[in-house]
Amino acid sequence: VLAIGALITVYFARKAFQELRSQHEINEKLAEAIPLQTKELRESLDERRRVQAAQVFIELDRIALPGQGSATPAPPAAETAPWRLTLTVHNTSKQPVYDLYVIWQLGTVRMGKPDPMARLMPGCDASFERRGPREATDPAALGAFVAFRDAAGIRWAVREDGTLTDIALPSQDT
Repeated sequence: VLAIGALITVYFARKAFQELRSQHEINEKLAEAIPLQTKELRESLDERRRVQAAQVFIELDRIALPGQGSATPAPPAAETAPWRLTLTVHNTSKQPVYDLYVIWQLGTVRMGKPDPMARLMPGCDASFERRGPREATDPAALGAFVAFRDAAGIRWAVREDGTLTDIALPSQDT
């Protein structure tokens, strides 16, 4: 009777050990899937964060004022500012954007103070104009980008080529 009881105990112990090993293999496979799921969730969250900001874009027109490169004498204003830049911001999202700033540049150097706008409503456009300095002989050197805050409070910068960058403000600790 004791031998039969020992055999039954061994049988159930082996069966429990096999189930434990099987469960361990399942857990290992699940552990391999967790990093992939985490990456997918992060990408989804980033995409949702960018939805509104991606619907704000800019157009930049560089216009040579009369007298540039022609036989006609330039008007006095053109002597100091031979280029006119017109930047148009389009908000095609369904929510307003806030604290919008147009930052003008000559190459990588800022030109003057940014042009601010408190808010740009959904489906609206806003135009800003700046005259380029005389030293800007290459109109491609004149540029601008727009910084704004979306409805969720995230700060973004959008450039003429469509590049969208999250520009988180530094914390007070840093």
